[in-house]
Amino acid sequence: MLETLRKFLESEEGKESVKRFKRSAEIREIRKESVSRFIKDLNDNDFESLFSKLLQWETKKEDYYYDVKHVIKQTHIFNNVIDSFFKLGKPYKSKDDFFSGGCKYRGYTIKIYCGQGCFTRICKGKKIIFQST
Repeated sequence: MLETLRKFLESEEGKESVKRFKRSAEIREIRKESVSRFIKDLNDNDFESLFSKLLQWETKKEDYYYDVKHVIKQTHIFNNVIDSFFKLGKPYKSKDDFFSGGCKYRGYTIKIYCGQGCFTRICKGKKIIFQST
């Protein structure tokens, strides 16, 4: 099996496949960086308004994926925003069971929990305002 993979990667088709994969990864990183810059530059009022709309939109999308497609997933946009919070915010630590990481950003606490699956919980103060599926 390893030899088959090696032959594929050395072929023209394999080399093109690797190029496409690298370009795809570069594009994802550019998008993440763009989201971080956008969030960082928002004033507090615009941030609050847009983040609230994002959470409403994300809830609808996750419900749709679950109800219609029977899939539990978060959107790429939501994941890019959460990645930006981790980049721009301050680390948050917890001793909660299954806690995998967290951060604080602009008055929000983002907590990631992983067990047999993973979910994101967002709190403002002590109130949970969003939890992904």
